[in-house]
Amino acid sequence: DKTRKLNALKRYLIQNELSTDLMFRVNRNARYAMKMKAEYETERDLELLRLVSEPLRIEMHEEMHFPLLQFHPFFAKYIESAPQVMRMLCHEGLAPGATMYAKGDCIFTMGEVAECMLWMSTGEAGYYWGTHHGGSQASETVHPGEYISEPPLWMEWTHKGDFRATEISQVVSLK
Repeated sequence: DKTRKLNALKRYLIQNELSTDLMFRVNRNARYAMKMKAEYETERDLELLRLVSEPLRIEMHEEMHFPLLQFHPFFAKYIESAPQVMRMLCHEGLAPGATMYAKGDCIFTMGEVAECMLWMSTGEAGYYWGTHHGGSQASETVHPGEYISEPPLWMEWTHKGDFRATEISQVVSLK
């Protein structure tokens, strides 16, 4: 089944005359995504979790997500004054599961309207200030537990640079 899917992907990429470099990157990413899907269950894949009571899922999401949110000073303080709000934020505000990016993938680009705050869950990404699709050296490197793109939580925001995965990474978003 895996071979059939990869062959179908290869045919599709060739039919659409993509560059060799892009075909390689798409293929590498697809292989990694299949590996991750085989190794790790996501909440979306677990039908039984939909049957678990809402209060238990809220508690589960709080335990899963708060360790990441506590790195941010505002959220670390907010848990003390409004734990019930933070519980719901962990349950409803964070996208279910992290988004996976391959090395070199663009997470956002300069000029793009920002829709959410991002946390690095795994991997590493570089922020290239004031560039558009480029710059060879990151202005800032974002590591697991660190966040980027906070302004969309408080105001309308347009990204001021590019953000690219410098290795295979997982990113969690908060809207």
